[in-house]
Formats: sequence, C-alpha cells, structure tokens
Amino acid sequence: MAKKLYIEWVPKKGSLIATFKPYELVIAFKNIIFMLLPREVRISSNVEKFEERKHGKKHYIYVKLSENVNPISTRGEYIQKPRIIEGFELRYTDIDFSRYLTVITPGAFLYNYMIVSDDEVFIETSANKEVYFEELKGALTIYFV
Repeated sequence: MAKKLYIEWVPKKGSLIATFKPYELVIAFKNIIFMLLPREVRISSNVEKFEERKHGKKHYIYVKLSENVNPISTRGEYIQKPRIIEGFELRYTDIDFSRYLTVITPGAFLYNYMIVSDDEVFIETSANKEVYFEELKGALTIYFV
C-alpha cells in the first residue's frame, strides 16, 4: 500500500505530493514528476540540460529544468524537522528566494541523495558508480551501475 504525503512547497499557497512505496518514491508537481528507484532517477519533463562531474570520491549529477516546478494548489504539511518514511529521509528548506527538498535515499539505492529546488535537481553518488543518461523529448532517465 502506498503512503502519500502533501508537503508544503510555497508557504500557504501550494504543495507537492510525495508517494512512498518500498524502494520507490514519486515526487509530483503540476508540471513535473520525479521518480526515485534503487538504480535510476526519472524526470518526466522540462529538462533543459544536464551534466555530470567527479570530484574526489563523489560523482555529481546536475539537471537544469526549463521552467520552475509548479506546486499543486492543495495545501500541504510543513516539514520543520527531517521525516523518515519508508526508508527515505526528507528535509525541506525554505530560504526567501528559493526552496529545497533534500531526499536521502535508503542504503540499497546506488545514489546517496537528491536535492530538488525550484529550477534544478542535484544528485550525489559514489565516484566508482557509472552513470548513464537517456533523454527523450524533455524527459530524462539517469541510470546508476
């Protein structure tokens, strides 16, 4: 059975929907969906560009979105402290000019965490992991091996 959580994105104006299943997290806005699976991340649309870099023992993936995420109009729960649901740890940060949702993944995932902001996504994994990209009409799938 999937667990759903509405998380406030824009204070008192809009939220995102996080749907949790064992080894799967779906983060949905009006205009874009992020799916986190153990060996891949799927971004449904609005991908403008992406790049990867290695630094020391870490491998970083940066994805620039072509438009800002658009929250759904349903009011959500404000997350003040980190929340752990189905092995995923969620941390929400709102600074005056931008918002960030950090998702720390369960140990079985091949990447460590993902950060979603208004207009970009950042993913960190180990430098010894291979990363492959599949792009199709603005959608992007990132595979970790």
